[in-house]
Amino acid sequence: RRVRFAITWNYPAGSIYWFNRDQPGDPEYAGEAPTWRNYYATQWADSRASGAEAFARWDALERETCAFRDSLFGSSLPAEIIDAAASTLAILRTATVIRLEGGELWAWEGQHIREGSCEGSCTHVWNYQQALSNLFPKLERTLRETEFLYNQLTTGGLTFRQRLPLGSGFDIIGPCADGHFGAILKAYREWKNAGDDAWLKRYWPNIRRALDYAWSPDNPDRWDPEGAGVLWGRQHHTLDMELFGPNSWLTTMYLAALKAGSRMALAVGEEAFANQCTKLADKGRAWVDANLFNGRYYAQKLDLSDRAEIERFDQGRKAGVLRESFMEAYWSDEYGEIKYQIGEGCLTDQILGQWHADIAGLGDLLDGGNVAVALKSVFEENFRPSLRDHFNPCRVYAYENEAGLLICTWPDGAAKPAVPAPYAEEVWTGLEYMLASHLILRGMVEEGLTVVRATRARHDGSQRNPYNDIECGSYYARALSSYALVNAYIGLSFDQGLGEIGFRPVRPGEATYFWSAGRGWGEIEFRGSRATLSIKGGELEISSVSLPAMPGRATVDGKPAARQGDRIELGARRVLKAGDSLVMGVEPLGAP
Repeated sequence: RRVRFAITWNYPAGSIYWFNRDQPGDPEYAGEAPTWRNYYATQWADSRASGAEAFARWDALERETCAFRDSLFGSSLPAEIIDAAASTLAILRTATVIRLEGGELWAWEGQHIREGSCEGSCTHVWNYQQALSNLFPKLERTLRETEFLYNQLTTGGLTFRQRLPLGSGFDIIGPCADGHFGAILKAYREWKNAGDDAWLKRYWPNIRRALDYAWSPDNPDRWDPEGAGVLWGRQHHTLDMELFGPNSWLTTMYLAALKAGSRMALAVGEEAFANQCTKLADKGRAWVDANLFNGRYYAQKLDLSDRAEIERFDQGRKAGVLRESFMEAYWSDEYGEIKYQIGEGCLTDQILGQWHADIAGLGDLLDGGNVAVALKSVFEENFRPSLRDHFNPCRVYAYENEAGLLICTWPDGAAKPAVPAPYAEEVWTGLEYMLASHLILRGMVEEGLTVVRATRARHDGSQRNPYNDIECGSYYARALSSYALVNAYIGLSFDQGLGEIGFRPVRPGEATYFWSAGRGWGEIEFRGSRATLSIKGGELEISSVSLPAMPGRATVDGKPAARQGDRIELGARRVLKAGDSLVMGVEPLGAP
């Protein structure tokens, strides 16, 4: 006999045992810790109630789940991309992610055996994940909402670890440059995905204050006090320390935020501020290309022997994750150098902001030719087909005959700092997926797939859990950058405000691809001179479809359709629901 069974549970509240600690890893709170309440406890009275609903909705839940599975696994995407995207989605169903009583998401970076790893929806780690914004965009927006409501200082700076209970204070370290600017450009992404102008207007004052913080005299880290479009000051980041002086990694995050801010400012009617952001982005672009690109990649510009570069930031504030005084942490008397910097190194993250800009449709932040050369250099210098001869004094996530992508290298002739940036010799899957998707986005498809194959080979189940990409803890959130591989390969573009969806697969020809955008998901099938867009779940509200790989006179469902460049116009906004489809055909312009 076939027997259905459900395993159900209900733990309404949890203890915030990490409450009020100075930094992750400190002892549990000594007093009576406050609690948080699970969202599911507001939906079901107990585990019997949730179990009963599971049985009542079983057929529909099974049908929808299998439809998603079959669309993704049955698509023409390369097997390694499907494996990377599908396996890492498991992270969203682990204790790494919590949903609070009001429906807001809150997260750890990962999981240790007896506690979460590094609390507070850490913005510089969660910057990388792309799954929620594509598959569960409404949940992704709650991360933007809580960071602007509860993480923003009166100065406009966005702290990067969110305390629970919500509104109970701020993280001790303060804003980090990558997480701060990531919040701004992701706000643009969420607005674009939802097409909700009211949402943008509600949060725009917070977004603008965050932009203003970059050059504000109240910013103690002096990121861009002269409005140069380049970050010059003390810049905290995801390698857990500070960079000093100009570098393309964090400055491209700034440039992406400026471009996103310009577009959002125009949408809310602040033309003067939009122009200010555009001019700053243009200035920064010119400076970075002229001063940081060495012909092969972008490097940091800093005299490591100049102690004065960091003395001005000795303000009695915390030195990253270290407990030493600031100067003890960042100055080496032994080597006469500033510690924890990149210098002339080739950093995998060196144009991280350009990756975000490409995903969000913001265009080039830097010279496109330089970007292509830099990405190629990262692949050539940092990807190792074998790590047997690689010395890693840090944490080991890949080793011996395995292949992997190093965080930073110093190619022949490049001076390596005596004490370089932390973790530089490590391999992180979250960065591997990020770089691979960026290579694919920029036309270097085989290079990108090579990196993904290496990553998944290490997680094939023989030595590592395929569903658990470990970094600082198990089920580590940065690995959710893997979903960007799906959109990069199919060339997905989407703008709910314009009502436009687009596809530009990297491999032309007959194929079927899974997609998810806005409030809907489904498949796009290419057969001969036709493309069929099918909705499998949710709904899709569009007025045009962009198909750059299919030029010619267009038809929609057999009827002639107008065309504007790559866009096939539907004539009016159409709401397509599960089960609906559009068939778009093209004829060569010279056909009778």
